[in-house]
Amino acid sequence: MCGSTAAPCRLSEDIQLRYHRLLTKLSHTVNVSRMSVIETTALKAGESRTHRIFFGWYIVGAGMLIQAFGYGSRYSFSIFFPTLLDEFGWPRDMGASILSTHLLFYGLTAPFAGGVVDRLGSRKTMFSGMVLLTLGLILSHWGQKPWHFYMTFGVLAGIGLCLLGAVPLTVIVRNWFERQRGIALALVFFGTGAAYACYPAVAWLIDTLGWRRAYAVEGLIITAVFAPIIYFVLFNHPREKGLTRDGLLQGKNRAAIIDRERRRVVDKSWAAIEWTLPRAFKTYRFWLLCFITFSLWGVCNHIIVTHQIAFAIDVGFDRYQQIIGRIGVLAEQGLAAYDHEFIVQRDSTRGADHVFKFRSLQNGRRSPYVLQV
Repeated sequence: MCGSTAAPCRLSEDIQLRYHRLLTKLSHTVNVSRMSVIETTALKAGESRTHRIFFGWYIVGAGMLIQAFGYGSRYSFSIFFPTLLDEFGWPRDMGASILSTHLLFYGLTAPFAGGVVDRLGSRKTMFSGMVLLTLGLILSHWGQKPWHFYMTFGVLAGIGLCLLGAVPLTVIVRNWFERQRGIALALVFFGTGAAYACYPAVAWLIDTLGWRRAYAVEGLIITAVFAPIIYFVLFNHPREKGLTRDGLLQGKNRAAIIDRERRRVVDKSWAAIEWTLPRAFKTYRFWLLCFITFSLWGVCNHIIVTHQIAFAIDVGFDRYQQIIGRIGVLAEQGLAAYDHEFIVQRDSTRGADHVFKFRSLQNGRRSPYVLQV
């Protein structure tokens, strides 16, 4: 009720309406200002994150260490090989069958390792592999008969290295990288070449402590190095760290980069296929890759790795000269990693051109440390 006169009542209602509109406008202005501050702060935080080293590269570094130490424990068998032959008097083929058993169980485990990674995750799988590899090396300390080494270095270490090495690391790198996946994988697998750097250290351990204690020390080093790396560094997916693949921020820049990368795909229909193992089985490319890998890496490389030092001793070379010289393989492994990056991420013509230039440099025309680009 407004009383007997309507004019004062109408004036009061007009004042209240104007007051309400003024409050609404002020509230909207404050909210807009607050949102602007929040967006600006988030943008600055995102910009600051882009200037830091992407966490995926720490994972690549960890992968290099795992490849170097893990596969170093395998390739160091060529250092133990002559010592085992001398102590037990075994035929050379019997001694070599220890590494053959290791490779056999490594290969048999590989098809199932991917499923284990899918079920347990990369970190649990790698912890399991670390435990098995450590047990295989430490239990070799008490080996007396060939079948002892078949079980320890062959079965346990072979399965453990498979669950620890290439399969789970490839899954993790695939999750963290898209644009730079080629160079990331090349750097991780460069660590396999660095595995040969363990030769002098293993030879020193054998001469200082004996081959039994050397095996035990290898196992302890594996656990001491791998346990903190797996726990603190190897996250399975970037979202576990609040990041995106390749460290790209959401928005126009990320969309533009992804669009540019898509335009670089040559065979879009092939790239668009959702690959499964049964589908891959039906392609000749899959079996060709399997054959090449089995022939070049599985057979040729490991025949040389097993017998190289024993053969060099047979023909009169000093063992340490051969061990130090073998580290030269690191250069070849590094070049292979670089070539792989160019072939994967560039067009095939330029990649092949760089391969040729690297090889010509190695033939002595220029310093092997100079790269023609």
